[in-house]
Amino acid sequence: MLPFIKERSAGLVVFYQDEGKNRYYVILCHSNGLHWGFAKGNIEANEDEKETAQRETAEELGLTEIEIIPGFREEVSYRFYRGKYPVVKKVIFFLGRTFTTEYRLSAEHIDYRLLPFDAALKQITYKESRAVLRRAEEFLRLREERSHKP
Repeated sequence: MLPFIKERSAGLVVFYQDEGKNRYYVILCHSNGLHWGFAKGNIEANEDEKETAQRETAEELGLTEIEIIPGFREEVSYRFYRGKYPVVKKVIFFLGRTFTTEYRLSAEHIDYRLLPFDAALKQITYKESRAVLRRAEEFLRLREERSHKP
């Protein structure tokens, strides 16, 4: 039996909120496999999880000014094969707000969409990423409710 390759990545669930408080999520179509999800990448030796998430978002979307929303950290794990080698990947997601709708894609992606929650949920390919999006939306809704209570 082949040994598992273990990988750790980090990324951001990026959202934009307009002046009417409508929220839109930025999702990306990866050029390798044509799946839809979030900006993420491997954690490098000199980085912490948030630094990786911000670097990857800058590289993949051209976003350098993002407000990281405190208190949100979601972790997912999944397995896949890279050729004949099994890989176990753990991905940590944070939540980030952007104040622009202008994005510059890296060569890693071929398209992006800025979608409201329900449409983004339908567009995202993998169940793990859909679960992260659900938790992000729930987190933001609860945060809004708390901020409106007297």
